[in-house]
Amino acid sequence: MNAVRVGDEDSTVIVDTDYPIPLPAQGEARLRVLLAGICNTDLEILLGYKSFKGILGHEFVAEIEQFHPDDFDEYSATWPLKTRVVAEINCVSFTSLSKTHSEKAHDPNRSAAGIFGRNGAFAEFICMPISNLHKVPDSIPNRIAVFVEPLAAACEILEQVHVKGTDKIAVLGSGKLGNLVAQSLSVFHPFVTVIGRSSTHFEMFERRKIKTELIGSITSFQHYDLVVDCTGSAEGIQIACRLVKSKGTIVMKTTLQPTESSSTSSVLTESVVREIRLVGSRCGPFQVALSLLETGKVDVEPLITQEFPLIHANHAIRAASERHSLKILIRP
Repeated sequence: MNAVRVGDEDSTVIVDTDYPIPLPAQGEARLRVLLAGICNTDLEILLGYKSFKGILGHEFVAEIEQFHPDDFDEYSATWPLKTRVVAEINCVSFTSLSKTHSEKAHDPNRSAAGIFGRNGAFAEFICMPISNLHKVPDSIPNRIAVFVEPLAAACEILEQVHVKGTDKIAVLGSGKLGNLVAQSLSVFHPFVTVIGRSSTHFEMFERRKIKTELIGSITSFQHYDLVVDCTGSAEGIQIACRLVKSKGTIVMKTTLQPTESSSTSSVLTESVVREIRLVGSRCGPFQVALSLLETGKVDVEPLITQEFPLIHANHAIRAASERHSLKILIRP
């Protein structure tokens, strides 16, 4: 099969046209990938994050193609072949006691598709645990369904943090993750402001009646009850500290490669002195994300910048790395 993997020695992108087709283990299904999306984590992996050396990709929509022979009778009625699905990325053994998405995300023996310990979705086929699968409603096309995983991550914020109706919320970063976070929060809370370094993508928010502000124009510091950092930069958390009220909450939605310029100690000191709550936030509830997409409460179509065939993955990765690029899709 065709697959996109990380080079064994230098973290380059290799398009392998003769990669072995995977066989599902017990409790797994082999899926035929229909469409996949590139996210910043994929780009970080190519810079050395997690030292991953396998097939990239964890945002995808697929259809069920095969079960382990011992599982067919048990699962084929509930999960007919050709059923369209999306899949939670954190994988545990089918005998594991971890059952919820939160438990799986922190299971010490987990693997994560396309990130560590398990091949990902930039390929024609991927094997995933059946317990990780979620059916995609017929009304959601593939190019929308591919956003379920990152939208679920955005929805995790309200699973972790109690937000009052009068709370003021700032989303720091106006890229694809910031967009999903701002849209999902604004469904439930009226006072959301997106703060970005550039106004390039502000029109998307303004169409959804979400306020915007440039970082360089900020005059109201210590103004927000909740700040969500979606910048993917070391500077982002420092700006978040300046924006949040004392005793407020900062949610960190992105992973970073360590850099010498990271002022971790100053951020931690500020958090102690002003009693700021720091919350790490990762994977989230797929059913909530599917519902938001099915009802049209979150609109992801404008986030799609370009689509590439799998064999042109190098061009796709390059496009995803461009400054104002949003979502780049890969079609096997």
